[in-house]
Amino acid sequence: MSLRLHTRYTYLDLYYLYTNCIMSTVAVSTQAIRHEVISIISSLKKINPGKLSEVNDLTELNFDILDVVDIILEVEKAYSIYIPDDVPVYTIDDFVDFIYKQNLNQAC
Repeated sequence: MSLRLHTRYTYLDLYYLYTNCIMSTVAVSTQAIRHEVISIISSLKKINPGKLSEVNDLTELNFDILDVVDIILEVEKAYSIYIPDDVPVYTIDDFVDFIYKQNLNQAC
């Protein structure tokens, strides 16, 4: 007795749909995460979000280590994640990359 799987999509169709879905989600998700991280930093440190959009490196804003720790704690709380001490988070992109990878790992 042979068991045959009836689907209306071929494996190639599913692969195409999956990769297109992932690629469009990546662009939207990283933008959304970046916007949220900028929002967290601007409200926490009372800095104009426009200024944060122009500057990626947090050291350019004269943040000390306590400022960065405050930001890490707020980001952890907002995304229900833990950022280990050995993860470098010196830029907004560092936060975005780490959060995106964590969300991707949780989704898989």
